[in-house]
Amino acid sequence: MDETSSSAKATRDAKVRALFTALLTARSVREDATAVEVTEGVYVGSVGAARNARELRRMGVTHVLAVCDGAPAFSDDEGNGFIRATRAVKDSPEAPIEETFDFCYDFIRDARASGGRVLVHCFQGKSRSATICAMYMMRSLGMSYDEALEKIRAVRPCARPNSGFEKRLRALEKALAERARDGSPSKRRRRSPEIA
Repeated sequence: MDETSSSAKATRDAKVRALFTALLTARSVREDATAVEVTEGVYVGSVGAARNARELRRMGVTHVLAVCDGAPAFSDDEGNGFIRATRAVKDSPEAPIEETFDFCYDFIRDARASGGRVLVHCFQGKSRSATICAMYMMRSLGMSYDEALEKIRAVRPCARPNSGFEKRLRALEKALAERARDGSPSKRRRRSPEIA
């Protein structure tokens, strides 16, 4: 395959991925437009829930954390009034989601400390957002991975971190247990995250 053909194929593949993402987003906006509370003041949902600004305001959501790559959840007029942050993470077992843990934890913790309520979302509200919510519950409430996931699934049955994300959460569980045994502080005070 020559360089021109290879470039044309890459462009075509990118267009197909963009179209697929747009179709998934449209479906989520239509069919899955409500966030659910997984622990006090922390909600999980799809991009459809994130775009449902009226419902988010009704629930008292003040902060929106997007853990996905691709299109923004809000148009400029919809997103006004929310404090937003984004972390680009692919929904792939190889994606290093653990690199976002400290930022996401701090964002949620700081929002909650100021009386805010946080929506954590990805495209389908299944893997990335559930992973971040489980991580937060494990760190802030001392839950095991299984306890956190059970609580999330009680309100969002489709929640299912992919195999790589589950592995990262199990490693976090082990690290938190070791810190607790050693008497090390499990939560470091970090400076407030930059807001996107």
